[in-house]
Parts: sequence; structure tokens; C-alpha cells
Amino acid sequence: MFDALFSKSGISLERLRSLCLVEKAGGITKAAGGSTAKQSQFSRQIKELEQFFGVELLDRDVQPHRLTAEGRALTDIARELLGKLDDYTLQCSDMPVRLTIGAGESLIQWLLMPLLEDYRKLQPTTSVSFLNRTTNDVVEGLLNGEIDLGVIRESAITKQLNGLPLGAYEFRVFVPKRLRTKFGPVVDIRDLARVRLALLEGGGEFRTAVDQLASNAGVHLNVELECSSSTQVAYAVSSLGYAGILPDFAAKVVGKEKVTVHKVKGFDVQRKLAVAWNPRRADSRPVIGQAAKALKKLLTAR
Repeated sequence: MFDALFSKSGISLERLRSLCLVEKAGGITKAAGGSTAKQSQFSRQIKELEQFFGVELLDRDVQPHRLTAEGRALTDIARELLGKLDDYTLQCSDMPVRLTIGAGESLIQWLLMPLLEDYRKLQPTTSVSFLNRTTNDVVEGLLNGEIDLGVIRESAITKQLNGLPLGAYEFRVFVPKRLRTKFGPVVDIRDLARVRLALLEGGGEFRTAVDQLASNAGVHLNVELECSSSTQVAYAVSSLGYAGILPDFAAKVVGKEKVTVHKVKGFDVQRKLAVAWNPRRADSRPVIGQAAKALKKLLTAR
């Protein structure tokens, strides 16, 4: 049984783990973290795996060395094998199986964290590790096995992934009452030119839509603070010094007693969310599919 695998030496769980670490870091040097001893160890262990399989796992003609197609294929097998063994080890010790969930910072803090207690009731045999990642990084993590579940835009789900819709959210402008600006339920972009704004920086879909709406109306917004995340915008609004455009679910965090919330006329940007996973990985870890259904149940009921 498994004669080819045990016909010679040179393969081990430790060597396979080292290969996964090198792949994740993007090279031996980065994986070693500045340690020459680890760098030498990783290099030796990968050569031993190459001798065992008779193929090149690293492309040494480029800097930094990158995995070959054969190296990536072996990494996929190793990650699945090590993941199963890790789960089995935890189960044998009556420890919860760890699931890694990737999402943006605001989704983690405002949508997922408040659900943890209810999630534990539905999935008592799992523990959670959150990774703050961009949508593209979450998708990549799902494909390479770094992430078990992702809460991302529905439109970002690729053909290699499965997903369950979680509903949609819209954006609202949150205005501190101390700014003494009286707005109706719906405000015009021209009205926002009268208040100090905190907005997301950069040229992403959200900021581009805001700038385009202002440009079409022929107004210049008073953007006094640019932030790299929605949570930073929320903190700025909570300081009561700035108005900010945020996802509608931020109302629970900002505090309605100190701000007023308004829809912006003509700003119809809507984000459809989904929980996504790699079906190949879920085949070997059924808990992934179970957790996805649990998240859908909790998030669609919010």
C-alpha cells in the first residue's frame, strides 16, 4: 500500500510544511525572516523534496526564487494534507477546529464580530481567526488555501469558488448634530459642500462615484480628511468634527443619538455581499460548508 510513496526517503511533514511556508512568503529569504539558519534549512528541505519527486519545485533562474508549476501543485496537496492532519489532531484533543475568515476591516468589526456569540452556538466545535484583507487578497487566499471563508463582494467570486448571497448594503451620509446642519431625509450633493467631510482616499469604486457625482453637480466637496478605511471615517464622524459617507450598517457603531443619517440623492452605489469558499478545500473539510451556511443564516437575519 502506497508503495511509490515509501520506496525511498526524503519526504516528511516538516519538509512539506517548509514548502508551504516558502510559497506563502513568496520566497525562501522572506520565509526565513532574516535567519540564515532557517534559509539554509528551507533550501535543503526543498532540494530533498526535489530529489524525492525528481522534479524542480523552485525556479532558481529568477530572484526571488519562485515555485514552479510542479511546486505549486505539491503545495496544494501538502496544504490539504497538513490541514486535515491539523484538524484531526485538534479533534483528538477535544479542541475546536480553527477556521480562517477573510474580510475587510469594517465588515469584520461591524458585521462579523457582533455575531460571534451566536456563531459559537451554531458551530460549537470551531474557533475563528479573522484576517483583515482586501477583496482581491481574500479571493487569492481562498484559492491558495490560506483562507477558509471570505465575506466579499458577490461580483468578486470567481469560477473556482462557491458562494452564498448575504444581501446588499447601501451608503448613507452621517452628519454630527454639533455641526448644526439641518438636512432632510435625502440630501443633495450640493448640500454636502457646506460641511467638513471625511472620505475614503484613492481612486476606488466608492470614491470615484462620490467625486463623479460632485463633478456632475459642479460642486467642490470640502474633504478635510482622507482615510484609508471606513472604520477610520467612522472614528472621524464619532469625533463629531466631520460628516462622512459610510455603509448603512455603520449606524450601530457611530451612534444615532449624536448624528443624523441621510440618503444622498443620486448616489445609488450598492454592494452585494456573499460568503465564499473553495469547494475543493471544502470537500476535505466539511466544516467549511457548515460554517458558510451558519454565517449566511446570521448575516441575512441581521
